Amino acid sequence: MYKLSPIAIVCFLLLTWNPMIDGLACYTCSSCNDPFNQYYVQIAFINNTGILYCSKRSAAYNTSRSIESTCVEYGTVGNGQWCCQTNLCNKAKRNMLTNTFSFGIGLLMINLYFF
Repeated sequence: MYKLSPIAIVCFLLLTWNPMIDGLACYTCSSCNDPFNQYYVQIAFINNTGILYCSKRSAAYNTSRSIESTCVEYGTVGNGQWCCQTNLCNKAKRNMLTNTFSFGIGLLMINLYFF
């Protein structure tokens, strides 16, 4: 009989943990500089089956956050635009894309290879 390893169980939990909904929630504000206080800004939710992005734009000591249908990342030190596609991901000082699904698949592949 096959016995599941703890890594396989963690992979299963990571793959099934993310809820599947059509839409995206992002912080929206026009002058919300860093450090960011998430309690004083609006949250926009768009229920859409298309591709959406949360964005954060910084230029000349002014920062804005929004939800967009297209987003192109660019940047220099302290200025630029960062894009992400998970709920409320545009609050970070530097947005970092993380993908739980890819992480789970990676752990599963390691588990299958070594165990």
